[in-house]
Amino acid sequence: MSNKVTLKLDFPELDVWRKKLDSIDGNYTKRAIENALKESQTIIADKCEEAMIPHNRDVSHVGKVKTSDTIIRDGKVRWSGSQAEIDVGFRISLKNGGSPVSIFLMRGTEVFGQPHIEPDRKLYNAVYGRAVKREAMQAQSEAFETIVREAMG
Repeated sequence: MSNKVTLKLDFPELDVWRKKLDSIDGNYTKRAIENALKESQTIIADKCEEAMIPHNRDVSHVGKVKTSDTIIRDGKVRWSGSQAEIDVGFRISLKNGGSPVSIFLMRGTEVFGQPHIEPDRKLYNAVYGRAVKREAMQAQSEAFETIVREAMG
């Protein structure tokens, strides 16, 4: 099962600051992009952690994974040419130590056409919501601004 959520950079000053950094040294641009994506991942992971509090239960069975343990916090940025991306939210794939339970919690479930588990909007919004995207956008802007200041001395 695969349900990757990736994040992109998206803030008004991006193009201007990217051009400034590229004119100084492309390594600054790469560092700024990676810092911005990692900061965004941390924000979303913290929101997921908070939203998971009502769902956390002690799992004493060997081999069982608590859903809150599958929150992505590894900070791995993947590059494909000039495009960078980072995973956010939850690891879903069982072979990678994930759990699909977060999907059921976010979207809810039905049994015989009747709601069984109500969707958890707070958890859903922790990954997909407008407010978290605005917060991530602000953090991205600040991460870029920090590297721009450093590059310009």
